[in-house]
Amino acid sequence: MKPFTVIPFFRILLPFLFGITIGILFDSPESVTFYLVLLFIPLTFFNFYKIVRTAYRRLFIFSADLFLLLLGLQLVHLKNNQLQDAFYGNLIQKDSVHTIIGVLDELPEIKNKHVKGHLRIISLRVNGDYKKVSGTTLVYFNLNAKAFSLKAGQTLLIKSKFLGVPSPKNPNEFDYKRYLQNKQIYHTFFLDSNAFEYLQTQSSLINPIWQLGLKCKEHILLTLKNSGLTQNAYSICAALITGYDEEIEKPVMEAFSHSGTLHVLSVSGLHTGLIYLMLTFLLDLFDKKRRFKLLRFLFVTLVLWSFALITGFSAPVLRAVIMFNLLGAGKIFFRNQLKNQINILCVSAFLLLVYNPYFILDVGFQLSYFAMFGLLYFQPKFVSLWQPQQKGLSYIWESVCASFAATISTLPITLFYFKQLPLWFFVCNIVVVPATFVLLIGALILLFKIPLVSFIINALVKILIRIIMLFNQKGFTYVDAIHFTWTDLLFLSLLIILLSITVSHRSYKYLIFSLSTLLLWQMFSLIGSIEIKSNKLLTIYQLKNNSCIAVKNKTDLTYQLSSEASFNYSVKPHFMALNYPKLQNQNFNCIITNAETFLILNQKTKLPVLDKDIPVNLIVTNNCVLNAYDLHSFPKVKAIICDGSNNRKTAFATEKLCRKFGLTFYDTKQFGAYMVNIK
Repeated sequence: MKPFTVIPFFRILLPFLFGITIGILFDSPESVTFYLVLLFIPLTFFNFYKIVRTAYRRLFIFSADLFLLLLGLQLVHLKNNQLQDAFYGNLIQKDSVHTIIGVLDELPEIKNKHVKGHLRIISLRVNGDYKKVSGTTLVYFNLNAKAFSLKAGQTLLIKSKFLGVPSPKNPNEFDYKRYLQNKQIYHTFFLDSNAFEYLQTQSSLINPIWQLGLKCKEHILLTLKNSGLTQNAYSICAALITGYDEEIEKPVMEAFSHSGTLHVLSVSGLHTGLIYLMLTFLLDLFDKKRRFKLLRFLFVTLVLWSFALITGFSAPVLRAVIMFNLLGAGKIFFRNQLKNQINILCVSAFLLLVYNPYFILDVGFQLSYFAMFGLLYFQPKFVSLWQPQQKGLSYIWESVCASFAATISTLPITLFYFKQLPLWFFVCNIVVVPATFVLLIGALILLFKIPLVSFIINALVKILIRIIMLFNQKGFTYVDAIHFTWTDLLFLSLLIILLSITVSHRSYKYLIFSLSTLLLWQMFSLIGSIEIKSNKLLTIYQLKNNSCIAVKNKTDLTYQLSSEASFNYSVKPHFMALNYPKLQNQNFNCIITNAETFLILNQKTKLPVLDKDIPVNLIVTNNCVLNAYDLHSFPKVKAIICDGSNNRKTAFATEKLCRKFGLTFYDTKQFGAYMVNIK
């Protein structure tokens, strides 16, 4: 199959994606409108007059590609809030208190220590007058009665400082700052009850359709909470219907992730597809001969877009809704073939990216499209390998094929983002997906307050969680802590493409290409592994109110950690990147090398006696207070390092002592993790 001729929109999508990527990575120019108009003229000319000569055809294709690339650049520029004149960030001053008026445009989320909300800023007070601005921030309210009364759509008057989102302080740590920037969020607020006031809500400040969706979502969540469901049942049903997954317990979320079924808890195309199938089944009961195709299509479209509105127009749901709309239209006017389905998939991606080019950075968007491509392209090929006669066996086989198809197409992305691989995903999906369908129907019925339904849902969720927990055993059911870089992502993606072409066309040439790619990938990995193993590294991590110090040799890594609270988030990603060393968690207070010594001080007791001719670096932890007398015990002190377990008072006193004696001072709270190669 020639993709550029059989699936024409795939050819259109490529330069458009390239333009969006360039615009995001390298900051798009102020405007490319002039060049778009300039290119539109030859494109229009070639469209109205037949292109006979090959040179003109190539010029037309080149002009079209350049037009789509520039269109991607222009859309990124238009969607980037920081480049807009009305962006609030152009008017604020650092470390200054500002007065703003904003609207909560999402349901507030109740956390352990605060209430989290998305605030769309409407006005900013500048020189005594309120000026209309645009932009969104995250706001965190201290837990109190005033914060608990917050609702979506409320207008607030806030007096506070704009706080920038900090960059990651540890190597390989998740970059939350970049994650928020991809969502056009650049600042946060932390507010107590005195820092904000309620204002009279103005209907003109929020889109009425959006507000209707928020009210429906709030009503659904309240109805489910008061329907007799257990906490696990309520949180799972809320996630299935509205996408609100904030109240799912962490162990349950991890178990679903390790079993390869986390996609059922994040509202996505799967849920949209289940609703589409349910609607199709019900309509077939009343219209078996399908005489009213257009009316059926309009009704299904209305329901699906209502579901998208309730879920907040998330990228995966939008993809599914647009695709089902296009597929429904295709069934009415065109033949529903594989090439048309993949072409429609490309059309939906193009439309969504025109609406918001930053969707390309959304993990849910990426997983949704690659999974759907796998289901359209790989699943029919797998199913054709064996066609059992029994219906039950046929369903199981098709489910297994669907799981493998979606997993293969999303494998590079899941390994890159989540660093884990569920081993029994195909078994779990056979059980979980049908159970999800039953739960979704049950939750929808429960909204009509029909008795006994909650009892069935509670029992089903209890059984489902027990089954999922069986596949939550590290090593046996899933592989964790997989170090997977951008290089690995590119090589694995290329390898999957080449192997697919090899099998499809039975081509020895592409088989050689595949083996060459695999060999080159292993060579790159081996070179990187040798380089990492040869390094001996001391790392003092930055953890809030915690201390973690690690020493890596060629094959071993010894570390001490005062608390496990921040290990998975801040420390583990770096351990994974060190070529899987053998980990040893033990206490130590001294690191001696050929050139210098690192001494860990965590309490004011006896200081160890060291060779006074060897330079020493002091690592201050747990608020150990040093004075001038202590430094006389170490004539050759080079530097003093304070980690995150020290409070501000200790860090300030230590810095003052270093200035007095002319010593190098390093504070991980200010500069991030301290890393040095040791010999």
